[in-house]
Amino acid sequence: MSKQGILANLKKVVFEFRWNDPRATSSLEMLAQLSNSKARAANPACVIAVTRRTDDVPPTIAITYNNDKEEKLDCTKLSAHEMCKRIRADSKMMQYEAEFREAGFSWPPPVPKELLSPQQEKAADARERAGTSKSQSVQR
Repeated sequence: MSKQGILANLKKVVFEFRWNDPRATSSLEMLAQLSNSKARAANPACVIAVTRRTDDVPPTIAITYNNDKEEKLDCTKLSAHEMCKRIRADSKMMQYEAEFREAGFSWPPPVPKELLSPQQEKAADARERAGTSKSQSVQR
């Protein structure tokens, strides 16, 4: 897998914070990382927007991925490094999914029954009977 910039799989990033809020530190660090020229070169079409708030709402970052998945990060609970790791992990999964689909395989890939524990096998059988896959039944 090639190394890509953090913005490569992002469509839009919206930062919301109060300018003098000490809780906005990780949000500001993240804004600095995403705004630098090297990150912007990976995906110049990615929209980076900043909304300055006047109320006491905690700082957040709203992320829209290229596959239209949306995620809202609470900047009071995550460091900029943790947010980057999360975005990279989601981007890596998107890339895996695209590669599987391009190769003609289904996503998520099925796990052979012999690799499942008895409890996991029962859960997989129940999902099959219900007509749902794990990716449909688990929400983040």
